[in-house]
Amino acid sequence: MKKYVLLAVAALVGLAAISCKPKEIEPEDALSIAGTTITVGKDATSTPIAFTANKAWTAQSDSPWIVPDKTSGEAGTINLNLAIDENDTWSERSGKVTVAVGVVRTVFTIVQGTESLLETTSTFNVTPEAQDILVPVKTNLQYAVTPAADSPWITVLSTRSEPQEGTIKIHVAANTELAPRTGSFSITAPGYSQTYTVVQAASWTPAVSANAIYIGNSQDIYDNETWTINLHQQYVIKMATEAGDQVTLVLNKKGELKDGVFEFFPVDKVPAATYEIDATGKKVDNTFSIMSSSGIDKYYTGLVVDGRDVLIYDGEITVGEDNGNYTVTAVLVDAVGQQHNYSYVGALEMTSDFRGGQSEVNWKNTYDTYFTTKANGWSVYFYLPRKNPANKVEVAYASFSFYGAAGDVDLNDLPAGTYTFGAAEADPELSYKNGKMKANPGLLSNVSISVYDAAGGLKYTDVTTESTVLTISNNADGTKNFKYSATVTPYTYDESYNKVSEDPAQVSIDIDVPLGKATDTQTHPTEDKDDVFTSLDGAAGTQYVGY
Repeated sequence: MKKYVLLAVAALVGLAAISCKPKEIEPEDALSIAGTTITVGKDATSTPIAFTANKAWTAQSDSPWIVPDKTSGEAGTINLNLAIDENDTWSERSGKVTVAVGVVRTVFTIVQGTESLLETTSTFNVTPEAQDILVPVKTNLQYAVTPAADSPWITVLSTRSEPQEGTIKIHVAANTELAPRTGSFSITAPGYSQTYTVVQAASWTPAVSANAIYIGNSQDIYDNETWTINLHQQYVIKMATEAGDQVTLVLNKKGELKDGVFEFFPVDKVPAATYEIDATGKKVDNTFSIMSSSGIDKYYTGLVVDGRDVLIYDGEITVGEDNGNYTVTAVLVDAVGQQHNYSYVGALEMTSDFRGGQSEVNWKNTYDTYFTTKANGWSVYFYLPRKNPANKVEVAYASFSFYGAAGDVDLNDLPAGTYTFGAAEADPELSYKNGKMKANPGLLSNVSISVYDAAGGLKYTDVTTESTVLTISNNADGTKNFKYSATVTPYTYDESYNKVSEDPAQVSIDIDVPLGKATDTQTHPTEDKDDVFTSLDGAAGTQYVGY
């Protein structure tokens, strides 16, 4: 029995010995660095993180622009590099990298800055008309847009002041001034202020030089009942542009009759006025003269552009003067309806090309009815646009004077018929007041033709008129058909103004022309004036009546 007790005690002692052996404890998760905020610039960079982990660790980025060079590892001292991309956005940004050891986590916040940005176009070149311009803006700043105080023609229509990429809308008023103008507006933001320039062209082509010529005075009498006198003076303004355009303006001003004495404007300066087209060719007050049907004018309103003559049909010329300083604007419309705008500001040196003294009356009358033979005189002329540049000789301008049947006529209906060139029959028996010659119906009395040159300019010609015939016929639609052909000899002038004739060439005209309006002075015969001529007592002295 005792033996068994001892065994039991031994077993208990052995068991007690086993239960007293120390138990092994798992270490706690440990990370030797606290989270922090790391600030970097906008450029791509790399920033290190050093820490100690007592167990396996992991690293995870929440932003694609932050890339750790390792994302996991074993316990130990670790140097972790974070690759950070360039910040190409307009705003500051931030991301997080979380390092974990078991349940222990440390968060690193990466803050990446960006440069302040304000980008726009700095200069705007615009046309003369009123318009809106869109200004592209790229910015991450609060900004304001302000026109300059000296640029009231620039206004801001719409803008947003918060950071954005987009546009602001600027309104530019029409430039009615004679010269281009420059204005500005500013875009300002914290730490930034920039001025932007708007250069607006003018509606006018400025002349860089100009001079004036006084070419004389004359009187014409047009009304056979009232014996109305048109006493006028003519002034020429010649201007040149930087590009070489030559502008000639021929201006008519009407003098006044006071107590039987003609009173003229000063001949040493151009009268200030607005001048309209001289549609009737009578040189009435405040008109400008264009090329006449005869085509032999020494001065007429016209242009030379790129060495090419431009025929003027319409327009308006304004002359202002203040103490010898002139402001001249000319709106000139050519044969195809194109508008040419020119301006000049400055002095006008005046010269004279006056043919005749101021007290002399220069008669420039033509009358259309030849009373001796009772033949009605007509004239018609055309300006023809160029249609075939390959044609070496193409008619640009043609005028014809001829005599139709006697008696009353319809001024709105040019007489159809065949008209043959020939000299008017002289009759020395006729007295001066009844006419100098017999102008018989069917007589083609005058022909003038200009042709285009190779560059589109004009050349005058000598016309071989013998045996040439003008035929006018009526079309079913009410227009008139003109047929004419002739041999012409184009000519130019050399530097000494000597006439240089070219080889003869054949030209022909076959054109349908509407002649339905008496006011259409370019295609309708001139008004039948049946003139009565007179002059008042004074320098002219005599009087005659044309019947």
